[in-house]
Amino acid sequence: QLKTVTSDINDLKKSIDGVSKSIENLNKKGAAGMNNFGNATKQAASNFSQFGNIVKGGLAIIGIQSGIQAIKEFGVEAIRSAAEFQKNQIAFKTFIGSTAEANKILNDLVQLAIKTPFTSEQTIQAARVLAAYGVNAQQLIPIVKRLGNISAGTQIPLEQIALVFGQIKAAGKLMGQDLLQLVNAGFNPLQEISERTGESMASLRKRMGEGKISFKEVEKSFI
Repeated sequence: QLKTVTSDINDLKKSIDGVSKSIENLNKKGAAGMNNFGNATKQAASNFSQFGNIVKGGLAIIGIQSGIQAIKEFGVEAIRSAAEFQKNQIAFKTFIGSTAEANKILNDLVQLAIKTPFTSEQTIQAARVLAAYGVNAQQLIPIVKRLGNISAGTQIPLEQIALVFGQIKAAGKLMGQDLLQLVNAGFNPLQEISERTGESMASLRKRMGEGKISFKEVEKSFI
């Protein structure tokens, strides 16, 4: 029985090694890395299932149970991550229309998360909100980065700030309620516009009250 369990543990470790290497390859090989990841997680899932049946049969050995559980939990999380990645890949392909471009954006969002206080899940979700509001693919990373700087300084969730930005885009202009949310988050787009163009704050506020601060003007202040 110990020999059987030991053999299954070794199979699980090999599967997890495969998943780990495939995770590393996601950033390097785009779609090809995703395919390898899928194959690795499928093999891991098969081994987890087989191992689970043995454990259910009463062959768990005292002293290795905690290690076995840790291995299984790691594998389940890896499989869940693969499924989430595929879901995001499909979502961005739908928004952008290109698998290659979707993979590149996902890769860039993961890299951005590594360099910031945010998780890849947070950067990806913020970008999905922006993409859903029709933000151009080429502007997603710069805008998420800028929104991330705002979020990090105020502790307001990144996705929430992305939502405000999306609402401004949907309206096509900057309105008072959206300005207030951004100012409360520590970012004043009117100030940015003023510094870039030389237009006074008084003039900008007047134009905003007349509905004449366009989304394009606001967008430039985020890039």
